[in-house]
Amino acid sequence: MIARLEAPDLVASRNAVATQLAQTELDLVRTQKLVKEGIADQASLDRLVNLQKQQAAQLKYQDALLESMVLRAPFTGVVTQKLSEVGETVAP
Repeated sequence: MIARLEAPDLVASRNAVATQLAQTELDLVRTQKLVKEGIADQASLDRLVNLQKQQAAQLKYQDALLESMVLRAPFTGVVTQKLSEVGETVAP
């Protein structure tokens, strides 16, 4: 890794999506129980399943955006090493 660019807005967006996904998964579990008991309808469950899939895809997209903020070298190893003391002039 050469550098990591700061992206607080992307991190906040990713965290928001992750929180929404966690809530949707909780709602999905609850609704599955209610459907089995005959209290909730299948359409509500289907909407939650689709919402969960959509949010999971959005989370993967946010993770990919954050990954694109990391600059990597195309190879491993040290290209050069310049040893110098404080105050010394270093030429390229």
